[in-house]
Amino acid sequence: NGIVDSDQVVTLGANATNYTGSTAALTVRNIDLPTLALNFATGTVAKGQSVLGSVQRSGPTNSDLIVLLSSASPAHVAVPASVTILSNQASATFTAVAVDNGLFEGTRTNVVSALAAGYAGVSTGLAVLDASLPSVVLRLASTNISEGDGPMATVATVTRSPAAAY
Repeated sequence: NGIVDSDQVVTLGANATNYTGSTAALTVRNIDLPTLALNFATGTVAKGQSVLGSVQRSGPTNSDLIVLLSSASPAHVAVPASVTILSNQASATFTAVAVDNGLFEGTRTNVVSALAAGYAGVSTGLAVLDASLPSVVLRLASTNISEGDGPMATVATVTRSPAAAY
């Protein structure tokens, strides 16, 4: 039913004309779990920068809750292994870091997940903006030429940085 509550005992009965009735107890197990929510202060972060994240819980808050955090790509987004939501609190914050690996990879969306015992897990995306744009450099062997020097008056060399196979 989507409502987090305790198991319920239900009494069923059967009656028929000219028969003695009977009842039986049945326990209906609650399979609904309290939930976690995972949010970041912003949906994007530049490489080498950090962003504040928060995890919230629904349901009871009468005890500490250890929430395990993970990144689908720790080489791109680093998060702490866990964060504790303290007793009588509904949320806790943590810092996620967009790792600057020095490579140009464009914008990548990475998935961060949160899990806790007895709670439904949650995942959300965090886009890492690449600040390491590749560059090209043009070098001329001679920067002063005459119009009479012809098409071979100087040599140009184009290089890119960082060097890559793509």
